[in-house]
Amino acid sequence: MSVSATVRMLVFLALCILAGEASAARLPKFRVTDLGSLNGSGGARAEAISGILHSRIAGSAPSAEGPYHAFAYAGGAMTDLGALVAGGDSYANGINAAGVACGYARAADQSLHAILYRDGGLVDLSALYGLMANAVPEAINRAGHLIIIDGDSTYLYAKEKMHRLYGGTGRGLDDFDRVAGTENRVAILYDHGTITPLGTLGGSASDAFATANTAMPMVTGQAYLPTDELSHAFIWKPSSGMTDLGTLGGSISQGLAINRMGAVVGWSTVGPFNNHTHAFLAIDGRMLDLNDLLDVSTGTGWLLQRAAGIDDVGRIVGSGTHDGIDSAFELTLLRP
Repeated sequence: MSVSATVRMLVFLALCILAGEASAARLPKFRVTDLGSLNGSGGARAEAISGILHSRIAGSAPSAEGPYHAFAYAGGAMTDLGALVAGGDSYANGINAAGVACGYARAADQSLHAILYRDGGLVDLSALYGLMANAVPEAINRAGHLIIIDGDSTYLYAKEKMHRLYGGTGRGLDDFDRVAGTENRVAILYDHGTITPLGTLGGSASDAFATANTAMPMVTGQAYLPTDELSHAFIWKPSSGMTDLGTLGGSISQGLAINRMGAVVGWSTVGPFNNHTHAFLAIDGRMLDLNDLLDVSTGTGWLLQRAAGIDDVGRIVGSGTHDGIDSAFELTLLRP
């Protein structure tokens, strides 16, 4: 079987399991893997996942030297991506299937520089392109293009050039170079010069965090309800507009990532005081607590608090606690 045929089969299988089981009596189940640490004592946070046949994961963790360092995880091993200066910290927000990651790192003057992690080294984009202090790359796509927030503007880094897109924040980037972000306190989809406001859930503001790799766009984020006292995760589609995904019992939730099947992951508060969060998976508008979907053999001792990424075969990454220790996780969909 060719690689492309295998990819199509895996995506189709994930679609059948996620959509089919969620609408049937039984729910999807996941095997959980602790991604480990850089210093042997936990504290890792996973922020992004990419790949089809094999997953690549990016995040940050306390390093052997002490400060947080960006990491890449593949093939069961966590790799320290280093820092700009000795004793400095670094963080990774995104990674693509080729293993190229993006994030930010502290420079000698303590400002944060936009960083591209590739070929075993760090490329200081802030120094190369004269970006403002504290410029932050938020996402990377298959082509290696980045979305970067620099001051009050969003830029696309593509083919070794920086292109200003609009005034506002850009959080998500898909393989079509569409950007999910916010302008004038309202979630937007930027598509090659066209800005589409996505609206709210009746309140005064909304934010978009991710867009799916589909020909017809899908976006997720967070929006306020009437009176602005509640804010819920949403999914937006051109055909139906913004749909409220609800919460897991609290009053706040955020959708942080979406795949081409329209499955959304993020976090939600679970109690009336909003002081605890659980990671969620939303399928067909139904929000599920990921802690309820862990298989018994690997899920014991875990509390999944935040899901930050989902790929197109249903693998999910995020952060929580494992036997009381802050840890990063990867969830793998189990076949029926």
